[in-house]
Amino acid sequence: MSFTRTYEAGQTHRSKMESMIRQVLKRQQKMSAVLDERLDSVYSDLYDKFETLSDHVKKWDSQVAHNAGFVRRDEGFLPGKTDTNPRRQVCAVLLRSRKRLSPSAVEITSAEKPPEAEKETINLDEEEEERKLSENWIKRSARKQSIKSRWKCH
Repeated sequence: MSFTRTYEAGQTHRSKMESMIRQVLKRQQKMSAVLDERLDSVYSDLYDKFETLSDHVKKWDSQVAHNAGFVRRDEGFLPGKTDTNPRRQVCAVLLRSRKRLSPSAVEITSAEKPPEAEKETINLDEEEEERKLSENWIKRSARKQSIKSRWKCH
């Protein structure tokens, strides 16, 4: 008798476990279906937003290309006329050699510039600058020596 009772108890316990597992599987399938629906809706929303953004970018590209046609400038060259600084907030120039140039005491407007000044190129390399300064100093000292020697001779 005890064997049949244990067998029946084991059988009922096993069937209860199987029914619980079936219920868990059904709930899991329902949750999976709900999650799939949510993911599909989120994906479709995201795709729609991406398409809208892509359309905007294409419109901007076409506008930029259209506006670029109005600006005609030779590539590789700076514009011939540069804009002056009307507020004069920046008055110093910093060379590549970290040397600062102070603004000159007399400002020359474009009307006062001789035509040769516009054609002349300016080299801002430090070595070139130092060489020119030393040449100018040598020329000045040679002039001073020649002037002194003229006065002494006469």
